[in-house]
Amino acid sequence: MKPFVTQRKQAEHVASQVFLLAIWMAAAVPCLAQVYVPATVTLDAGAPSNRVKITWQTIPGKNYDVLTAEQLGQSWMATNGSSIKARSTFTNFADTADRPMRFYRVREQATPPGNTASITTTTIAETEKILGLTFTASQRSQMHQILNSAAQDLNRTSYEAMRQIRLLNSDAPSLIFNPVPLGFSFQQTQNPISWSPPQNTTPPTNLVDLAFYSVRDLGELIRTRQITSTALTQLCLDRLRRYDSNLLCVVTLTEDLARQQAARADAEIAGGNYRGPLHGIPYGAKDLFSARGYPTTWGAAP
Repeated sequence: MKPFVTQRKQAEHVASQVFLLAIWMAAAVPCLAQVYVPATVTLDAGAPSNRVKITWQTIPGKNYDVLTAEQLGQSWMATNGSSIKARSTFTNFADTADRPMRFYRVREQATPPGNTASITTTTIAETEKILGLTFTASQRSQMHQILNSAAQDLNRTSYEAMRQIRLLNSDAPSLIFNPVPLGFSFQQTQNPISWSPPQNTTPPTNLVDLAFYSVRDLGELIRTRQITSTALTQLCLDRLRRYDSNLLCVVTLTEDLARQQAARADAEIAGGNYRGPLHGIPYGAKDLFSARGYPTTWGAAP
């Protein structure tokens, strides 16, 4: 652990000049009961002396001590009369003692141990009052066995282990799941795409049966101009109006937009501009996507 030090340096022909020798602690040094945390020491702005301000990143609710020593090798003493309870993600402490030299450490106090009393069926019954639930004696007995199980993922030990992990508010949450194993690399060259062959290459006698064709089959029928995107889109719109009162699968039906895009797809395909297997296929989008001219209703109250 490298402490902080401030020292008054008498420069030649310049009296009472303060020189800050070190402002960064090398690293956080964890221990079993307490943690020394990184901090910065700066001279108190505007003060014509060695008064300093110590700043460190904190966990709200945690308690901290500022330790000082007048010389290396001496015992560290708490400067603050009582522990400093963090109320935000950064905490400051001003040392008003005007000393020629002083070393600083910031220590995070250990979290007091939790309630380690045994869990009984009576404990579970009392908890029901807080949760507003009622369990049977058989259910309480089952929960009692689980909570006192030797499996660490079920009992109190797993919660105690999580509380030992020191997380700051600045630590980013885990937002990305990457299933790729370490050392694994993907092929970077794009090979030619080989589409599976369609199973139904002609339209059904009853065009309503198109609703049960695969997207691959529908795309092939549109490509070969055996059906149009407009006809397929109108079929989907008709079925949505007919069945949505029971299925409740649509929030906003974009009929005009669907017909316009279907007509444009038909015109492009007729002109020889076929874009691929999904060209002209009607689709639905989840209501969290923004579409120009339509409401984005995801998460909105009814």
